[in-house]
Amino acid sequence: MVTTSLRYRVHTKRKCLIWATILLFAIIVILRKTSKYHNNKCLLSYGKYSGSIYTTNDTLDNKCLIESPWMRVAQHTVQLPDDNEGKKKVIDDWLFIDYHDRINVLVEAPSNNNNPKDNQEHKFIILEQTKYALDTPSYAIVGGIIESKEDATLAAKREVQEELSITCNKWHSLGKYRTDVNRGMGYVSMI
Repeated sequence: MVTTSLRYRVHTKRKCLIWATILLFAIIVILRKTSKYHNNKCLLSYGKYSGSIYTTNDTLDNKCLIESPWMRVAQHTVQLPDDNEGKKKVIDDWLFIDYHDRINVLVEAPSNNNNPKDNQEHKFIILEQTKYALDTPSYAIVGGIIESKEDATLAAKREVQEELSITCNKWHSLGKYRTDVNRGMGYVSMI
């Protein structure tokens, strides 16, 4: 009698969990099909994302799925160029991550020699860091997010001061690249 009652309760709880999961999935599908949650509203928000949002002429739709102050994950509908037969292909489940642009700064250590013509070995400053996604401490160059109303050089100066407590005399841009050319993740500027 006790075993049967216990099995019935476990079975009922499992059945309720299965139905709750099905209902949640159905609600998400209905929201995706009928609502315009991509009008600057996300399906799930942990705070407003204030960075740039990527779109091109090939982006037919840009539905925000989840956002936080740090990033935004969206489902893009993308129209690809014509194939060999002149047909356009549309992909409606292209996940894209909008993430704040960042800066990495390679800081050259001061030279002990004041003669720039000497072929002296260049040394660079790195720092040891502990990060959530790393199991052990690692080494890195100075880096951080480019804040709103900052350009890459201003962000580099701020980050060097914050992380190394020094001021550099010269600044040279080493270029800019996108972290992931298919899924976004913002740009990284190297100085």
